[in-house]
Amino acid sequence: MKYPDYQTYEKLYANYLDEDKMHKLLNYIPLKDYKDKVAIDICAGSGRITLELFKRGVSEIEMVEQERAMIIPEWFNREFRYKEQMSIIYWSIEEYLQTFKDLKDEDSAFLDIAVCQQSINYWLNKKTAKGLAHIMLKDGIFIFNTFNSKPSLCPTPKQYHITGKDGNEEHFTELSWIVDDTIIHHVQTRTGMEPHVTSFKWMSQDYIFSCLGEYFLVSCQNFGKSVYYKCVRK
Repeated sequence: MKYPDYQTYEKLYANYLDEDKMHKLLNYIPLKDYKDKVAIDICAGSGRITLELFKRGVSEIEMVEQERAMIIPEWFNREFRYKEQMSIIYWSIEEYLQTFKDLKDEDSAFLDIAVCQQSINYWLNKKTAKGLAHIMLKDGIFIFNTFNSKPSLCPTPKQYHITGKDGNEEHFTELSWIVDDTIIHHVQTRTGMEPHVTSFKWMSQDYIFSCLGEYFLVSCQNFGKSVYYKCVRK
């Protein structure tokens, strides 16, 4: 499902780009354990997680994002301070993991940290879980978040407003529902903007543990309507 450019995305999905939510996820790894590590930012979007990882001391990052328009233009500036420490990979995570499938475990494992904020429902299954485990070092950590309650069969609107930096209130309406107990459809709207429509898989806690449990020690914690996972490579 195609996403808009980064400016449109940030306006439409402002409610999900709260800095506190990002830090809550990243704080699952102690600050000292980021230093000099190699990381991957999965479904990186604008790259804000990547930037924060560098601030926390990560030495090298692979930023995987198939939607080129989602990435902030500053990343392409020759003067960007972290340019030599990162790679931008314009593939889906499935395509990225496929490139390592023929390597032996001892040749493929290089990652200390993997992060996926708010996108796990697009790609996690047993095959991709195995592929990610294949490139993660022992005791490497994979962190991600998702929502913890299944939407209803009936399309259910959620309306709210956010006060912008200019003091003006911006009004939003979201519409979500589930089909065949597996696929969630979502419509995101903001006053004065065209809507964005997407769909992704519903993932219960049991499903997530069944995908990752063979390769990782998995723990999770609920915060409101979100659940945060920490997975340590066995």
